[in-house]
Amino acid sequence: MSTHRLVGSLVLTATLGTVTLMARDAPRPGVDWPSFRGPRASGVADGFPTPVSWNVEESKGVLWKIPVPGLGNSSPVVWENRVCLTTAVGGKDSSAKAERRADGRPASITDEQPLEWRVMCFAKGSGKVDWVQTSHKGVPATGRHGISTHANPTLATDGTHLVAFFGSEGLYCYRLSDGRLLWKKSFGLLDSGWFKLPSWQWGFSSSPVIHDSKVIVQCDVQKDSFIAALSVKDGKELWRTPRNDVPTFGTPTVFEENGRAQVVVNGWREMAGYDLATGKRLWSINAGKVGGDIPIPTPIVGRGLIFITNSHLGTPIFAIRTDARGDVSLEDEAQASTHIAWSKPREGTYMPTSILYGDHLYVNRDIGVLSVYDAATGTRLYQQRLGSGGGFIASAVAGDGKVYFTSTDGEVFVVKAGPLFEMLSVNSMGEVCQSSPAISEGRLYFRTLGHLVAIGDAKHSKGVRKTSLGSIAAEPDLRRYFTEKGVSSDRVAEEIRRFSQRVLGASVEALPHAKLLKWSASTISSNELSTLSAERRRQKFDSIRENASAVEREIKALRQELQLVFGAGSPPEGAGNDLEVTDAVSLQRACERLYELSLAINRVIRSSFVRSTETEPPAVKAAQFWQSLVSAEKLAAAIQRAELKW
Repeated sequence: MSTHRLVGSLVLTATLGTVTLMARDAPRPGVDWPSFRGPRASGVADGFPTPVSWNVEESKGVLWKIPVPGLGNSSPVVWENRVCLTTAVGGKDSSAKAERRADGRPASITDEQPLEWRVMCFAKGSGKVDWVQTSHKGVPATGRHGISTHANPTLATDGTHLVAFFGSEGLYCYRLSDGRLLWKKSFGLLDSGWFKLPSWQWGFSSSPVIHDSKVIVQCDVQKDSFIAALSVKDGKELWRTPRNDVPTFGTPTVFEENGRAQVVVNGWREMAGYDLATGKRLWSINAGKVGGDIPIPTPIVGRGLIFITNSHLGTPIFAIRTDARGDVSLEDEAQASTHIAWSKPREGTYMPTSILYGDHLYVNRDIGVLSVYDAATGTRLYQQRLGSGGGFIASAVAGDGKVYFTSTDGEVFVVKAGPLFEMLSVNSMGEVCQSSPAISEGRLYFRTLGHLVAIGDAKHSKGVRKTSLGSIAAEPDLRRYFTEKGVSSDRVAEEIRRFSQRVLGASVEALPHAKLLKWSASTISSNELSTLSAERRRQKFDSIRENASAVEREIKALRQELQLVFGAGSPPEGAGNDLEVTDAVSLQRACERLYELSLAINRVIRSSFVRSTETEPPAVKAAQFWQSLVSAEKLAAAIQRAELKW
């Protein structure tokens, strides 16, 4: 195939692929937000420009705003062209406050009238209702806290199934495409509240997650706590592991390392990691020694560490190594050990989940005090108050070099990511916000007290909606390839979609790693290095190598996909003749060049293939694109091989 045909097919299929299906259980980076806090609960969606400023009251920067009936603290989830959430309709309104008993001690809010627990899905581009299902009708089995609702857990989806968890009211699995109920399961009474005062019921809030065709639920309640895995296909229970813990309110996180998937959960008596395949407990921490008796935040994973924070009577942060095994609780006043890289006994957060973005851990306390740490060492880089002291329940999200913090009062603080504090803007949603936002293709989706609001670039949104799936299936070269491979005619279109998404995914995944490389390299100077210990210099260089490895891996996967389908021959002569990495200066230049190449590759794949805008012959553009691919791969390898003398 000619080179201009290669790029023509690549750009067309990869561009249109931004709105098509991929392998159903794999979320597309920057596009799908499948569960609480997005993929792996990371809260991060890079690869697209995200907004800085908007004005909801004046409808500036607002794509759409629609009313949502009832009450719910669940966050939106996004898959392909749908945004979905849950709500509980009926009962007392959100102004209800926790009542007091005769002795003055707090009691729960009791909704004595029947409620309807609903799952609602909307069109991502317009906010138009796609489908609504009522999961359950009846009087709630338990009470709730004054700021809680009966629809706290966030949905989870793998692109085919959509799982809703309503605590005592049951677990429900729907078909995402049309809302058809596939199965449901009851776990009986799931009573969540303060273990020291069991009558004070707060409401169940742990969200389900889906991984490897398994639904994971964490049910820490007043009696018989457990964690379990069910088949997403039929709801069959695969394993159940008892937990020795009081009611907790966080969501599990799943990550994979060396081919093994691990489920990580927060806890008071039992922070722990479990083998996803068997439910066997791999490690645990008794956080009761340092406080944190009402665990709410969800664990996050990155940089070879598991970050868990909780609060109330104590406020610990733990950075646990992903290969931890056994009881890894810290002894006495220790703040680190073989299995725990670092900890902070009094600097954690009560409700919001922290966020790991780049090399930094952002911990925003519920009182609005933001602390940013070097994720590898735990060194605090700065501490800053957000606003005038309002409360925070929603968890932060990040993308495009920005971190978004949403206060209960509905103010969204946009902070520039990095080791120094810089407030970019403060935007009012005009309504109470207790749910964490979702990000998809650069747009933010906020659930406020009574609305679902989409914030972002309206022009970009319209462009996405106009894209036609049929034009991918009609692309002759891809159709011919899959036909020759013996793929049946009714499967060709789906295979084309999957191919285009693999190409897009590899490109989008490479970009944030390249961006981190550029930033890391920019901090390397003889003056800075002279102030760092040998261990810290090694950590910096290891971080650069790790990101270079990630870029090389994704670029290689992208190139192999193209070679496989298009039969591309050798790259143009001279491809890959880039900088040699021999010292700190050449390292910085190499990292900057790799970022530029990754950005160019990503731009070509994501941009629309409009011939009228081309200023160069297709063959020339194709050669340049192919050379960029090979150069990026070789340059990433050179950065990894470098042995610098500091």
